Amino acid sequence: MKYLQTKLYTILLLFCVVLFNSNSDKKKGTVIDVDIKNPVKSTEIFSDYFFLKLEPDDSQILSNITSIKKMQMDDDYIYLCDDNKSILIYDKKGKLINIISRVGRSMPEYISIDDFDIYKSNIYILSGHERKVNVYNVKGEFIKSIELDFWYAKLSVYDDQKIVLFSSCFNGKEYDYAIYDYVNKVDVAKFDYFGEQINLHEGGTGYFNSLDDGTILATKEFDMNVYTISEKGFSPIYTLDFNTDGTIPAALLETKDYELNRSLKHIMECITHIEDTKDKIYLRSRIRLHAKGYFGKIITVIDKSSNTAKAYD
Repeated sequence: MKYLQTKLYTILLLFCVVLFNSNSDKKKGTVIDVDIKNPVKSTEIFSDYFFLKLEPDDSQILSNITSIKKMQMDDDYIYLCDDNKSILIYDKKGKLINIISRVGRSMPEYISIDDFDIYKSNIYILSGHERKVNVYNVKGEFIKSIELDFWYAKLSVYDDQKIVLFSSCFNGKEYDYAIYDYVNKVDVAKFDYFGEQINLHEGGTGYFNSLDDGTILATKEFDMNVYTISEKGFSPIYTLDFNTDGTIPAALLETKDYELNRSLKHIMECITHIEDTKDKIYLRSRIRLHAKGYFGKIITVIDKSSNTAKAYD
């Protein structure tokens, strides 16, 4: 009997080890070392570049812009979201094609642009406070409005009737990410269960990039993984190991921001932007430089074929 008990305990222990390891593997993708203490020169990352002069407009909108929040491109146009709640559309020669500036409270209008995405040459504008997404064509003509069931901060178009949404604050769904079927008005998938509230220091951290093959990449705050989102799952494909002087302890994530600033030195905080090409993935990250909470920017380029990365400061 004692032999059988020992054998049973051994089997259970092995099962637990296998289960733990399989769950741990799901939390990490391919680990890539990034040496940010010895950054490379820009010429090692960018072999060529050019300047594109953007044509001014008669309405003086450009002259009033202090910053560009987001840029996207497709085969025909360049789309810029400015800080004055407008989408500026240029062709590839820098000629201004159109400006979508529909601030207001009627059906074809929006209060603010929290995020936008381009899908089949249509512009999907998320107005989080109104819990809706307005869709326009490049001529600025209103196509439709998509009603949402929560205040979302980021979006990416998934297909003809679904969008991926990220919530910057905690909601009754208890999930940060949702793939929403707006035709049938139902979440077809939800990911990243948060369980209990923690302090979100930057407010919104869902950064998306839609790839040509339909894949959607995403990142999270205080998380050095690059994830893929689909109806099948939310999985890390890359885990970046930055050689900073330390990492953010999990216990500090529930503290006030000033306590983080006082406690941390040379810590990579989050990956803030993703861009993708056929051969490479470009990431921009934010790093805390010292205890006073100052920040710096790091550009990391992942080579898909070799699974290696270079950092440019």
